[in-house]
Amino acid sequence: MNRRELCQQPAMTLHSFNGGHTVKRIPNKSATVIPLLLLPILVLLAQLQSSNQPANCASPASRSITMASIISHQPLRALSALVNRCVQSSRPVLLGSRDPNGTSCVPIIKAGDSGDTLLNMPGDLDGGPGTSLATLYIVDREQIKSSQQDFNWHQRRLRAYLENHSILNRSAEQNTHDLAEYTRQFWEQSRRWTELPAELHAVAVPPAHDWISYCFASLNHAVAARDLAATQHWSGELASAAFSLDDLHRWLEFLEQNQLTALEFQRRCATLFEAGEKRIEKYDPKANISQFPAGVLSLNGIANYIEVEHQAERLFSIPKQEQLEATSHLHLTSGSLWVSPDLRQTYLKLQAVLSPRNQQTFNLGARAPYEHSYLVNMLFRTENAHTTDDLCAVLKKFDSLHPRAKLEELLSVLMYRGHAFGGLEWGDRFQPELIKAADNIKLEETDLQALEDACRWTNNFYRAPAQYGLTLTLRNALDQKRLDCVRATDMIGAIFRNAGRVGFCNVRWCSETGAHSVAGCVHKEAQGLRIQLSDGLDPPAAPELWPQCYFRGHAWPLSLAENAAQPYAVELYVRGLDSYVWMEGYIIRGPNAGWLTVTDVPYGIYTEPASTRKVFNGPYPQ
Repeated sequence: MNRRELCQQPAMTLHSFNGGHTVKRIPNKSATVIPLLLLPILVLLAQLQSSNQPANCASPASRSITMASIISHQPLRALSALVNRCVQSSRPVLLGSRDPNGTSCVPIIKAGDSGDTLLNMPGDLDGGPGTSLATLYIVDREQIKSSQQDFNWHQRRLRAYLENHSILNRSAEQNTHDLAEYTRQFWEQSRRWTELPAELHAVAVPPAHDWISYCFASLNHAVAARDLAATQHWSGELASAAFSLDDLHRWLEFLEQNQLTALEFQRRCATLFEAGEKRIEKYDPKANISQFPAGVLSLNGIANYIEVEHQAERLFSIPKQEQLEATSHLHLTSGSLWVSPDLRQTYLKLQAVLSPRNQQTFNLGARAPYEHSYLVNMLFRTENAHTTDDLCAVLKKFDSLHPRAKLEELLSVLMYRGHAFGGLEWGDRFQPELIKAADNIKLEETDLQALEDACRWTNNFYRAPAQYGLTLTLRNALDQKRLDCVRATDMIGAIFRNAGRVGFCNVRWCSETGAHSVAGCVHKEAQGLRIQLSDGLDPPAAPELWPQCYFRGHAWPLSLAENAAQPYAVELYVRGLDSYVWMEGYIIRGPNAGWLTVTDVPYGIYTEPASTRKVFNGPYPQ
């Protein structure tokens, strides 16, 4: 499993609006053969479409098509069939009945846009995975009056929703994976052509109403015009769009399985919800759930699903003029091809400040599963928050520290949130005070020392003194001199990342009387990679090791000393697509004390196998 950093999203109010498998690669025979000779399944799909049979009706024997029979078919006709199947199966899963050309589920947020109030999170009864989940989570829980009722809702209604939606997603994911694989093969072979194969012919296609269909129609038009350069160009655009769509389904499958694992950990903490029944006089389902296991993920992790839906809007909408203009060769390179056309200029600007080796690594990120969609999101937020120059400065620091970086290290510093409930304003991490604090961290220091420096700066600000209290942004916290554990963790993350450091994460404490958040980072030791933690409100004498520092319980910071009960459980969160995802959970007390649950995160810096095991035999705190 992997350890990665995290993102975040504010708590939400409802705002309604209208609205794989492995593919076997066949070796190339010649640089001038029809590219879809490599794609027998596409011919099969075309045959099935003409006979009105579903794709999964194909028998193994029917997939064993001879090369002669492949040559006798129109390869673009087969590809057209697969494009249509993908659009038809993917759109209901990723958008529902929402109009992708209407109001976006992600409004652009700049500094000052939030004021002092939470921004609305859009909801839709028949939307994509983000807006529909937001509607379910807000509206369906309005009548919940106790922690036990909320536990039952999560274990029954939410679990069933995630399981059902995951099944629906897998069918569409199969189609998009095929399309991504075969369009990539088409593009790779077309790049070697010196002229269009005589056997390659255009086909009749319907009007294009989305980006993927538009790319195919443009490819088809180029073939009809016998334009080699345009055929090569649009085969690349089509392969890029298909990969983007496939990656969104990949992310959706991971997010749903990740949350189901967190819900299983929540189930093992059932007695905490029973205790909360007695200790919480007036239960607020919009707030109190965050002090229980899987609560922060359920409240703020919806942002990950919203971002899946947001990127789907761009793929299923009618191409805008600026998007079409961006497909020119002006900002097109072998790396920028794989991000959305309107983000390529920002991509190249960030890449240009890196060393030649890290520039190559940046290109790998544009085509890497999971990291692709994450990179697209970070480019979009950076460009629209007008913080490209700030991020370039961070990447220069990173480059000095890691001239031959690994992909997961390089992408780690791009994250704009330091906590799941942070980044309400997309450029919030780049407050002048936090940039200056990051500049004071010496390059020769380790990432662990940088974490300690960021923690000390935050604690000094807190003791200046700053008042303990809720703020929604780092900008407000600095202006109002007010800080709580969430914004302190967010602040540490901003300074840490602004210094070009990698592997940031955070930990959430859960109990029946309250909750707490602390910052952490991945640190390399002789025994391997470890997670070290530091608390901005109450810094330890030295960073503490996860999860061992909780084996015998843990004292609360003085500002939270009214929490009489020891923490019941602690959860480790790392970066997701836009917010943080659940990675590990340890139970401190109760009937399952001593048990650690680890889930598989298929990207990022730290990896270890998924498991549920007992790691401490006691004695346990009461």
